[in-house]
Amino acid sequence: MPTEVRILPGAHLENLSRLDAGIRFSSVPSERSDEGLLIFSDFYGIIGSCMNNAAFIDSNNLYQAMKTLGWRLDNLKFRRFLREKYDVQKAYLCIGYMPENQAMYTKFQQLDYILVFKPVLTLKDGTTKGNCDADLVLRAMIEYPNYDKAVIVSGDGDYYSLIDYLKSKDKLEQVLIPNEFRYSALLKKVNDEHLKYISFISSLKNKLEYLSQK
Repeated sequence: MPTEVRILPGAHLENLSRLDAGIRFSSVPSERSDEGLLIFSDFYGIIGSCMNNAAFIDSNNLYQAMKTLGWRLDNLKFRRFLREKYDVQKAYLCIGYMPENQAMYTKFQQLDYILVFKPVLTLKDGTTKGNCDADLVLRAMIEYPNYDKAVIVSGDGDYYSLIDYLKSKDKLEQVLIPNEFRYSALLKKVNDEHLKYISFISSLKNKLEYLSQK
């Protein structure tokens, strides 16, 4: 029988994904109890020790890439993938803040993403602007002492200096590029002859695509 951890909806989730004594459980909600509490019952495994990695996600770059590719990323599957594949204990999602999107933000938090907000500017023509490049770099450096290695989720060349620095300090786990057909040429320099740091979300459609339940 899986171990259950019950917390109130909307509670801070970041400390639930790694427990002492070498036991880890997924902190992704798998069902909702009659009392309205989220139940976390997805057993991840028992190990002697585990990496304490962190992911830093450029939400706009990821969203635009998925839009171009023509399929929808399942955010629950993606969070589990980060944990299971790369030992990501904390996933920082850098995203523009708009009050009308509060329900979406709450959903991300319930799926164990830690949101890093950037104020969104509304331009005269009605379009919005809220690039999170600087915020992602800043968050990665603020948290630098608190993680073993970093996973950067973006295909934007503006992150090359950060990625190169992390690599030089043996703090780079992986660069997950959303669209293998459209990303900065700068990032192609990240791989070396011994280690392959780049992989592509677009090649994982069969694992990560959102499939509506009818």
